[in-house]
Amino acid sequence: MFLESRRNFLKGTAYGVAGATVAAGVFSSVVAEETKEETKFTATPQELNFYPSQSEWDSFLELDGDDWKRGGVGRNGVASKDNPDGIQVHDYTIVPTACSNCEAGCGLTAWVDKKTLTVRKYMGNPLHTGSRGRNCAKGYGTMSQMYDPDRIPFPIKRAPGSKRGDGKWIRITWDQALKEIGQKMHDTLKVGDELSKKYIMYHVGRPNENGFTGRVPAMLGVDGTDSHTNICSAGAREGSIQWANDDRNSPDWANAKLIFLQSSHAADAGHYFQQSAGLIADARKKGAKMVVIDPRLSNSAGIADLWLSPWPGTEAALYLHYVNRVLNEDNINGKSLVDHKFVKNWVNWDKLMADDAYLKKMLEYGYIKSIPEK
Repeated sequence: MFLESRRNFLKGTAYGVAGATVAAGVFSSVVAEETKEETKFTATPQELNFYPSQSEWDSFLELDGDDWKRGGVGRNGVASKDNPDGIQVHDYTIVPTACSNCEAGCGLTAWVDKKTLTVRKYMGNPLHTGSRGRNCAKGYGTMSQMYDPDRIPFPIKRAPGSKRGDGKWIRITWDQALKEIGQKMHDTLKVGDELSKKYIMYHVGRPNENGFTGRVPAMLGVDGTDSHTNICSAGAREGSIQWANDDRNSPDWANAKLIFLQSSHAADAGHYFQQSAGLIADARKKGAKMVVIDPRLSNSAGIADLWLSPWPGTEAALYLHYVNRVLNEDNINGKSLVDHKFVKNWVNWDKLMADDAYLKKMLEYGYIKSIPEK
């Protein structure tokens, strides 16, 4: 099967951008586009989220993109030994993989040219249960990570006699790099004082190894461990870690009736929200309402059913008000708004109530009127 749909795709994209300005609270828009009759060379997709069927992943034929600009299939047929000026056709093996640019781990497909055994492009994986074929720019940018001319695929060391900032480097082996780094760490720690231990700093970009490597510096007595998560999302995770012992909650977005977003939003953020955005769109198509709390008019706020713009830093007061109403009011049927079974199973109130010293502090600060009886 050949894919020749560049012109239709660009037309559809233009219609989609225009339609997005009037879309009522849906993150994606479906573009209606007439489908050309399939020919020997052409399989025009009927919608923009087109992917080859899985049965074609071992061998999928696609016209070269440069030839689309020069007339497509109308340009002297398909290239061959007898027709060197014809259209170039790529025979792909489509290999499922995953993006490693953030911890969301969205699905990707690598399109491997069977002739050169190189990856020519990355696309989404429609069979991935999380991303479902949707990816952000970082996922598609994986190509530049693989083949960027400035990529450093091996260890390098400052050239002998050069100074910091000279930009002079020599290539060394992995064995030499590990030996020299290990020796420097050994010599530093051998001094034995607290200051020497702080000379070693370990930083991991994405702690996908679930914290294992952080334990290695700890065994050496080094407390200089840092990670991207400490900077990026520790504050957002702190609440769920403290109360539910889970640093990544995963709401059932698709079946929600009310979606409440604060600070980080599906239409603005990457990371896990890249996957959540599609599920939120599904819920909104089924009638779910969306509330956004944000001092700024973000993209999500612009398509929300209700946008609240509090004074920065006062969001906590709003949440305390909401919790107070949930705890003290009933619904229209006279039933409690509290899901007591959920609270008992997922919130560590039992540990809180067993901590006498903590309860006394709460009483001392005026957070509670009295210590509950046990």
